[in-house]
Amino acid sequence: SGNTVETVALLTEKSSKSRFPPTCGRNLIIQALNHHIPVKEIAGFLSVNISTIYRLRKQMAMTGSVKTQRTTQST
Repeated sequence: SGNTVETVALLTEKSSKSRFPPTCGRNLIIQALNHHIPVKEIAGFLSVNISTIYRLRKQMAMTGSVKTQRTTQST
């Protein structure tokens, strides 16, 4: 659909093969998922692993956020 083409163009423009801030990249992934872009396409455009996309989708569903989760170790 036209909406998917626009979103893909946005992802391509924003990623531009340079490193973008982690939160920005995570938000782009969620935005792409919300526009029903296939996971494989998102991974290809943003040069991320497919498992990263699934992990972020799960994190968003569980916490409502894609911010980096800090883990603390008990000693």
